[in-house]
Amino acid sequence: MIGGRGPFAGWPAAAVALVDRAAERHGGWARFAALSSVTLEFAELGGALPRMKGYGRTFGKPTRITVWPHECRVRFGDYAGGDGVFDRGDVRLERDGVAVAESRDHRATFAGAQRRRRWQPLDALYFFGYATANYLAQPFLLSHARHLASDASSVLVEFSPDWPAHCRVQRFWFRDDGLQYRHDYTADIVSRWARGAHFVEDYVEVDGLWFPRVRRVVALLGRWVTPFVVLHARFGAITTSGS
Repeated sequence: MIGGRGPFAGWPAAAVALVDRAAERHGGWARFAALSSVTLEFAELGGALPRMKGYGRTFGKPTRITVWPHECRVRFGDYAGGDGVFDRGDVRLERDGVAVAESRDHRATFAGAQRRRRWQPLDALYFFGYATANYLAQPFLLSHARHLASDASSVLVEFSPDWPAHCRVQRFWFRDDGLQYRHDYTADIVSRWARGAHFVEDYVEVDGLWFPRVRRVVALLGRWVTPFVVLHARFGAITTSGS
């Protein structure tokens, strides 16, 4: 459970202030704590990674995604002939409410050479499930991470080993007004070389919370942000419940 504002254990005051400002700009700790779920209409998916992994051939995209950010749970609507469910690392496909395929601790299946495989529906469900569960909880989940380094506009943090995420160590960047605009990480289940800079734009306000509708991930070479688009996603209508 993410819950509300975490303890920021061991964080320096300046880094806490940076994340607090970002949290308030995205709607505030109290409003996020009251949030139950977020539903996004999935309009577009593209980029080199989905194509390489089989998008349009071995797996497709859902028409909508509902995220329960405090529980790290996600439901893909109209996916693989039914619905897909990501539940804090476990995945399953459902038809008429009955599980027809499932995998517990699905991350373990990407060990070693298996990271190079083409994705089947459960694989894509795992990747996009944990990704959206994290994205829809940002920047609020940062108070539960361990501080490693920070400057005036970014923080480098480490997540606990049991938290499903792209990788344990990630950097988050914020504009002067507090909105998050960039997020750097390594997609471990793809490759230890799969380093990306994830940019967001087209923010909209929904019930007092702010969400980006466009996401673009480009490859990182060292500190150099390349023009090579790894993944691009665009969302339509966004609705919330409980906020």
